[in-house]
Amino acid sequence: MADMSRRVKAAGGLKPSSIQCNASMSTGELNTAVSKAKRIDSECAPGFESAKDVFASRDARALEDAKTVLNAKKDVAG
Repeated sequence: MADMSRRVKAAGGLKPSSIQCNASMSTGELNTAVSKAKRIDSECAPGFESAKDVFASRDARALEDAKTVLNAKKDVAG
């Protein structure tokens, strides 16, 4: 969890600035917006990976707990 906090802090928080694209924007402005979006995406990627790790760990723990409860019920029934 501390690793995830460090990565979020390094990325500048969880809410990146918004990027708007309008039909009236020039090609240069649109390319600038694309570059900004790619930069934000690359900055946030480590945080997304940390979040996936946290959820995977949580899910593995929940599965292990469910198996333990199931085995205990089987022992009582058997």
